[in-house]
Amino acid sequence: MELRHLRCFVAVAEELHFARAAERLHMEQSPLSRTIKDLEYRLGVQLFERTTRRTRLTWAGTVLLQEARRVIAVVEQAKASVKGAASGYRGQLRIALSDGVPQSRLASLLALCREEDPDIEIFLREVPSAMQTRGLLDDLFDVGLSQTTYQADGLLAVPVWHDPLVVALPARHQLLAHREIPLEELAGHPLVLCEPQVCENILIGEKRYNTERSILRSENAIIDRLLTRGLELKSAYGELYEKLHSRPPALRVLLGLLLSTAAFWSPEKIAKSRDRRDELIETNRQIGRKAAELAQLLEQRTWLHETSGFSSRTHYHVCDVIEAAAGNHSLFNAYVKDRLDALCGQFDLKYWPSPDQLVRALAADANSATLEATDPLTRAASTGTRPSRTDFFKALFAAVEEKSAQSGGPLPDDFRLSDGVLASLANCALDLGPDEFADSTYVKRLRQRLRDK
Repeated sequence: MELRHLRCFVAVAEELHFARAAERLHMEQSPLSRTIKDLEYRLGVQLFERTTRRTRLTWAGTVLLQEARRVIAVVEQAKASVKGAASGYRGQLRIALSDGVPQSRLASLLALCREEDPDIEIFLREVPSAMQTRGLLDDLFDVGLSQTTYQADGLLAVPVWHDPLVVALPARHQLLAHREIPLEELAGHPLVLCEPQVCENILIGEKRYNTERSILRSENAIIDRLLTRGLELKSAYGELYEKLHSRPPALRVLLGLLLSTAAFWSPEKIAKSRDRRDELIETNRQIGRKAAELAQLLEQRTWLHETSGFSSRTHYHVCDVIEAAAGNHSLFNAYVKDRLDALCGQFDLKYWPSPDQLVRALAADANSATLEATDPLTRAASTGTRPSRTDFFKALFAAVEEKSAQSGGPLPDDFRLSDGVLASLANCALDLGPDEFADSTYVKRLRQRLRDK
């Protein structure tokens, strides 16, 4: 087994696509396939499961990937040490980064290191936290920077800096009602985080709040495909330049829409979104039914209060219900309570709806509720009966329409990409397999169907 075997294996294992791995290694696909087969023959194991649709690592391949990365890192470290010594450096500092360490903080730290010891050579490597721990124990790294609180035996963990946890939200998002958002309030909201493999400890920690929270895929992998598959996208880039080179803001918006739509699109994510839609419909149905039942019970209790000679000392006036519900609500007590008390004193009971009437209104509201998506991506992706690549195009068309000049956006009203270019961008952004490829005919027919509707 030679080092070239390991380099080829790592490229295929990380790309899970022989053509992209060959392009990354600057070699033809056929010799790459022969190298992998030769490696499997030498080891006597199967490293990949290959189908016409995808390539996957076997368990043996997963184990080899960890070891191959370590071996390659040792070799690269040896080469770097020799070159550093030849360049006059007296030593080196090998830093492993995990969990999305903020770049601004890192830059300040590196500047301080350089100021204290200008003759030391600094190496940075971004790795999953598990690999960071293993690399520290195996002397592949000198220091690891991570946001995890996990500490392995034999390692010393100390805080370097503290950063507040922040979240970016749309201007009208419901969570903006909080000055500080409790983490549990994020449950049920999809989050866009950095690459899951890099931020694995953050995700693990967050799961204590909601184990089924949707984590949207990072756009980094999509950007990488758009940059590295230039030959495939040559005509697409040419058309984009021709139509939008004089409108840089419009070009940025279009590429942003492509990235965000591709990051949103996944059969699992859309299927879960549709499940939540059905759950909301069923929840409204149950609220309508149970609220109607509760209203009847409240009406029955009122009748018993008036006719039985007994009272259960429960809330009878709507103001009592409101005050009890407000509880320790500081804003209510400061601004509303006195005004509500004054209204209650000014107008007697006959002017106010009874509790059962309020609950009946809730029942009627739930029964007549109409469901609509709150953004064009969700709206377009959840209209069909099952997730498919069609969802991506529908979502992208809807997002582009929302950003057109007619809707107050930067894209020209007459802007339209050709069917072939749209197909190429989708194939690359979604990393579709050979049997899923969209072509210009597919996009043309889809556009026609949408127009007919």
